[in-house]
Amino acid sequence: MRHALLIAQSFDKQDDRLFRIRSTIRDSGLEVTSLAFESGGEAMRDPETRDLRPRAVALLMLFSQLVIAAVIAGYFTRFFPLAMTVIFWTVILGGGFLASPMGLSMRQAFLARIGAWIGQWDTAKTRFDVIWAVDAESLRLATQLAKRDGAKLIFHASERLLDDAPDGDILRDVSLAATAIDHWVAENTEIAALYAPSFGAAEPVILSKAIDQQDVAAVTALVRNAAIIRAEPRGQNSS
Repeated sequence: MRHALLIAQSFDKQDDRLFRIRSTIRDSGLEVTSLAFESGGEAMRDPETRDLRPRAVALLMLFSQLVIAAVIAGYFTRFFPLAMTVIFWTVILGGGFLASPMGLSMRQAFLARIGAWIGQWDTAKTRFDVIWAVDAESLRLATQLAKRDGAKLIFHASERLLDDAPDGDILRDVSLAATAIDHWVAENTEIAALYAPSFGAAEPVILSKAIDQQDVAAVTALVRNAAIIRAEPRGQNSS
């Protein structure tokens, strides 16, 4: 059985594009696993999707509590009490900063790194033939997993409107990863034009908002082509 991995920043039940893509990939003959960095809350949570963020938050909290516990134990056992006091208040102040609005970007970066590590561990038992990164935020993890498994990597520029156009940092990240991307997909020609400089002569598959029958055929052909042509022979550790 061939396997595909669908990675997105979030799976929103109110946006059925991802579910249509997943169904199309499944109809192409591949078993599909989906990961999301953010669950979007209980109302938006997809039961088939493995959420990375809740586990990343839990792991970060566990680590901080273990550090505080070790520092307190070291202080009361007179193991460098002055140093333990400094470390304790540093941890407390650092945790307060991360929890504040000013530490939002740093907190998001920490959670993204931890979530990516959990994603690698969570998918270690399966070797994937195709990895579909639904947005630029998912591209780093998708690139790492594609390299690990010798999978074909598909990047999906999922913005619909020019008002949601990617900023310079996102375009730079995509440009850096472009050599590892085998195929790319855009919602419409306007969005495709924004990403086109990163891919040179490589033409995207253009999807409509609802993924009509013509687009379903295009996605099916794209996935089947990616699944057939692997970067290396399939190993024995596939599940």
